[in-house]
Amino acid sequence: AREILDLIYKLSATSFDVIYLDHACSFGWFLAGATVTRFLRVKMDAQDREEVSTLTQELATVKYMLTKLGERTPMGLRQITLLEELYDQLVMERDQAVSEAHGATTQYSRHGSASSSLSTGN
Repeated sequence: AREILDLIYKLSATSFDVIYLDHACSFGWFLAGATVTRFLRVKMDAQDREEVSTLTQELATVKYMLTKLGERTPMGLRQITLLEELYDQLVMERDQAVSEAHGATTQYSRHGSASSSLSTGN
């Protein structure tokens, strides 16, 4: 994925129009984005803020290139849609699960304190 990102950075530094590239390039970009998304999920679980920031920027670069291609071809548009769906599935659902777990912990604490106040009142 890093090598593909290096190529993306080199390509974006030029004035070359990505429409002239073979469709296999966009598939490679999609795979790089999917890999970065999976790494992002792992680093979020590990709470590695620096790596999360780096991976988020790299993912944004891949999305930019696919969006640029998607402006002119259905293939690029479809791949950016798939990448965003994967991101939602892996990262956004993780955030919801963490929020729900935190809410369950808070709810448990409330019930625990309520039951302890009831037991001390007796």
